[in-house]
Amino acid sequence: MHVLGHSFWDVELEFDFLHAVVVKIADPLVFGDFLFALRPTDADETDRYASKVAAVVAIFVKGLSQAHRYSKTLALRMVDGVAHVALGAGVYLHPHLAVLADTLLDMQAMNSSSSVRNASTRALTRLYCLAPFAEEAAAAAYFNLVTEGVLAMREPALESLSALLHDKTATVAAAMDWLPSAFWLEWLALCSEMFAAIPIFEEDVPVLTYQLGICHAWLTALRPDDVPTQGMLNNTFRPAVQTLRDTAHADGLVGIVDAADSLLALL
Repeated sequence: MHVLGHSFWDVELEFDFLHAVVVKIADPLVFGDFLFALRPTDADETDRYASKVAAVVAIFVKGLSQAHRYSKTLALRMVDGVAHVALGAGVYLHPHLAVLADTLLDMQAMNSSSSVRNASTRALTRLYCLAPFAEEAAAAAYFNLVTEGVLAMREPALESLSALLHDKTATVAAAMDWLPSAFWLEWLALCSEMFAAIPIFEEDVPVLTYQLGICHAWLTALRPDDVPTQGMLNNTFRPAVQTLRDTAHADGLVGIVDAADSLLALL
């Protein structure tokens, strides 16, 4: 109806209908599409849209709090749904970031599933990129989740750190404040070890790509007093990047070569 030109605001029962559909097909992702399609274009529609965002958030908070009662598949869909809602609602989700972050952190803390942890990391990153978490406890728990995953070279965590460092808002500065030099030293050591490894296996290419992008974004965002150990960068890290670049060139991995060249230009 909306796509055909009918005004959503004249259809008072649409939200109830949508909720029924979501329950019927067990797909919370639909809420994100709903909120994206119906973002207000006029100021007089803002309050009504905000009320729908609040209603969607209430549904997710209740569902995530009871996720242990659902199948793992549905629990994952709910977590993914939060990320989708963040994309769909955008800045209209700001008043609800704290409750969503706390709910996701509580859920993943009680669930040992790696898939739930990975999905939670992605969803929390979507929320954080909308606005850094105001509550210190939530921010600390989130960055602990990210750094633990990054040092284990899990792709969802690498994807999240990459998103944080490539964001165009105040997120980068806030993230840098939560990532201490000790973390970056350990990160550089792990990257140096992987970069120097020969040969490059196909399954390592996505991880290497994230590593190069993260290192580039980190060096770009560094303040002069943040550089941990210039000697390590020059004596260990740079030669490892050069080795990776040469190995990738020999294997015809153009994307890796280009990313390595870009990183070497900063070193």
